[in-house]
Formats: sequence, structure tokens, C-alpha cells
Amino acid sequence: ASVIEEVANRLFAIGLHFNDVPETWDSFVGWQASQTKEPNMWKEAEGLYRAALLLAPSYLDMIKLGRSLGFQGMYPEAAAEYGRLFDSEPILEPGSTPAKFNAGLRRQKPELYLAYLEWGVAAQLTAAKSQDAEMYLRADTIFANLVRTPDPAAKVFWQAKLRQIQNLMSQGKYRDAGLLMRDIERNNTDLGAPAGLQAEFKKLKDEIGKKDLNPQAPRQSSSPEPAKAPKEGSPKEGGK
Repeated sequence: ASVIEEVANRLFAIGLHFNDVPETWDSFVGWQASQTKEPNMWKEAEGLYRAALLLAPSYLDMIKLGRSLGFQGMYPEAAAEYGRLFDSEPILEPGSTPAKFNAGLRRQKPELYLAYLEWGVAAQLTAAKSQDAEMYLRADTIFANLVRTPDPAAKVFWQAKLRQIQNLMSQGKYRDAGLLMRDIERNNTDLGAPAGLQAEFKKLKDEIGKKDLNPQAPRQSSSPEPAKAPKEGSPKEGGK
């Protein structure tokens, strides 16, 4: 398994190089599948990660498998793999309300935190294409967990906040999206700067301005309803 994993990692890295993925970011989050010029290396890596996992369990191989699928634009498959990953690696404290991250696990396996964001993005992109209500709810839940404790200096925080608002827009919840955007603007003058997402936030803000035409109109609630976690054992995502 270790030999197969080593070859898979090399192919994955070659895929990053030949597709001009920025060296500072090896995640498919923010990557457009249309940008991919040479998908074959990631396809080969995918097959090898699957082969390695048949021989020995590895949370790192599960993460790389999910990323290989994500870079290929295979978001439903990626979401399913991440679902299986977090069934075996419970990144959230069991029974915590609101949900809290397992601090010990994050220290031991820090790669899981970015993988959790990738799970949310894979679910979001799947839902945007298929209008799958369960996938929308999955993405809502993950992004809400990631932004519950603001960390304006962290890339993952801004990636999650951007996609949280995008996910609401995709569902037609324009007023809720506008509420979140105005809320984050109050304490952050340069939205998304730590993650280089200023242009994306500006575009999203302009879209909200066109949709949320009357932001002062009465709302049914003062804040978006918190997403409820989908039922455990979801066949589409391998569980939690």
C-alpha cells in the first residue's frame, strides 16, 4: 500500500504542475473544472489511491482520493468519499450542541480540517447542479460549523464564508445571503483578503444587490435558520 501511495502522490503532484494549480494551494476548492487541461494524471492517481485503500486504511489516502475526484469535477463522488472519511474520523465532538470540533483530532491530524471544507464544497457544487436538497443541507451544515467561530486571518474561514453565502444564493435565499454579507462586512473592510478572495466577494455582493432589492423589508426571521444535519447513514455520502 505504501508503494502504491507513493506513486499516486507523485502522479497527483504532476497533475497539479501540468494544470498550473497555484503552488500555495493544493485543494480543488476555488478550482474550476474547466481550467483542467491534463486530467489523466489525476485519473491515474484516483485509481491508485483506491487500490492502496483496498490494502490498508489511510485517512491521508482518503483525502487525496477526494481531491483527485474534485479536481476532475466529479463532485458527487468526492462528496461520497469525504462522507466515508468523516464516518471513520469524527472531526466533530459527538453530541455537542452547537457542534464543536474535536480539538485532539485536529492536533493529531490537521489535514482533516481542510478536508472538511472540501466536503462542504463538493456537496455545494453537487447541489448547485442537481438541486439536491440533502446536499444543500449538508453544505449549509458544514459551512456553518466552519464559520461559527470567526477567524478572519484564516484562508479556510473565508473560503467557507464565501461558499456559505453562495449556497444560500443557489437556493434562492437572497435575503438570508444579504444578511450574512452585511454582517461580515461590519467588521471586515477588505472581504476575503487573507484568502485572496476579494474579487469573488465583490462579485457575490453585486449579485446579492441585484437579487435582494429591498434589504430593509421585514423578514420572517432576523437570521438564517440554522441547517439541520442530514440523517445519519445517508447512502449518497456514506453517513454523517
